[in-house]
Amino acid sequence: MKTNKKAISLIVLVITIIVLAILAATVIITLSNTNIIEQASKTAFIADMANYKQAAGIYIASQMAENKTGDSSEINLEPGDANYASVFGEVPTQYEGKISIEAGKLVYETKDENEKAILEELGILSSKVDKVVAPGYYESGTSTLKKTWEELLQEEMIVVSDGVIISSSAEISGDLVIPEGITSIGSRAFEKNDALTSIVLSEGVTSISAHAFYECSGLTKVVIPDSVTTIENYAFLMCESLTSITIPKGVTTITDGMLSSCSSLTSVVIPEGVTTIGNNAFYACESLTSIEIPEGVTSIGKCVFQFCSGLTNVVMSDSVTNIDYNLFNGCTSLTSVVLSNNLTTIVKGMFEDCSALTSINIPEGVTSIGRAAFSGCTSLVNIDIPDKVTSLDAYVFCECAKLTNVKLPSGITSISEGLFDACPALTSIEIPVGVTSIGSYAFMRCTSLANIVMPASVTKIGWNAFKDSNAVSDVYYTGTEDNWSLISFNSGNESLTSATVHYNHVI
Repeated sequence: MKTNKKAISLIVLVITIIVLAILAATVIITLSNTNIIEQASKTAFIADMANYKQAAGIYIASQMAENKTGDSSEINLEPGDANYASVFGEVPTQYEGKISIEAGKLVYETKDENEKAILEELGILSSKVDKVVAPGYYESGTSTLKKTWEELLQEEMIVVSDGVIISSSAEISGDLVIPEGITSIGSRAFEKNDALTSIVLSEGVTSISAHAFYECSGLTKVVIPDSVTTIENYAFLMCESLTSITIPKGVTTITDGMLSSCSSLTSVVIPEGVTTIGNNAFYACESLTSIEIPEGVTSIGKCVFQFCSGLTNVVMSDSVTNIDYNLFNGCTSLTSVVLSNNLTTIVKGMFEDCSALTSINIPEGVTSIGRAAFSGCTSLVNIDIPDKVTSLDAYVFCECAKLTNVKLPSGITSISEGLFDACPALTSIEIPVGVTSIGSYAFMRCTSLANIVMPASVTKIGWNAFKDSNAVSDVYYTGTEDNWSLISFNSGNESLTSATVHYNHVI
């Protein structure tokens, strides 16, 4: 029995050794295959990069020959450029958007350390950031340094005090790079420097003061680091060539007039930390096409988007509760608007002269609509006014040329002056029970208005309330003939008084 047990133990031991040997062999084969695959991938990457470097070299040489210059620093080629494909061919998916030529150098953008090591051996930049740009100012769009930062300070072309740039010379043209150590751009520091084309602020700058870049009409690009938390009033006012800007995440207020009259600005992203947008912040940004007001913004000042004539689309988060007048006044391309559901007022002139606006949903919580809020909305066809509205100010729908149908809310007590003046497509109107007066010019020039339902509560009709509304044919009056005779009609309402009145009308 002891012999048998020894034999069995020996067999088990042998089987165990065999199994372990098989597993070890499998691991070795797997590792070997992995190494082969990694090596193959590495070899392919090296070959591809070498080919791209050769293609870039040929292109750079041809450009230098064509331009008859020995300087390659002005040669750039980005994905999407017209001759990009002819230089690099059809770029594989894994390389898309990563390959470019910057200042005469091939760049392959990557964060992979293994790839970076290969690129370094091949003399290829792994990131555009790898191109160290010394502080100073450069010829626009090139790497040609015109003056170092030290020279700018020595010649007092830049004046700095305690880390704050106090002033600058208008002789600084082209691209400016601000060094580390600067903490603030002072008030009017670069005011009216129309030769400045771009500026890069280094990490460490925390604030940009009022009017810092006022009327820098040639400025096309600004790089603002995340260290900036404050951008003061009118900092970029009338920077007419500025096309885009990224507002740092730490900024909580878009200040008054910050980007006002930046007529080339096509896009801007408002960070989620912003709570307030100040007066005139984006006034007359004519090239701005869309804007999203993020969650967290609670207050929007007056005239913020006034005369943004290219603005077509607006989305406003529900966190917005307070808005001021003329918000979208003169936004002649505006077609789509999503308003905060927590608004209680459509303010004065809010959509005045938004001539492309065909319809809009007014939030149910709105209780008042301000003067001329929709005046000049010549494409507006119909509008639903929430029942909670108790106040419609003067000229709200004046010159809404296509407005055909409006249901007035039951809570109003008067028809304001000029409310529907010059609404030639309006064919009928029902005045709610409880209205006591119809203001002057209220329905003047409503040339298609034929039928009016009027309650007995009306006691006064103002000057020219129905002047030139000559199509009025029938008035359906809920009171008696005696009640009708007691209404105070001011002059200019002959079209109403000459119409057929149907007394004791039941609504």
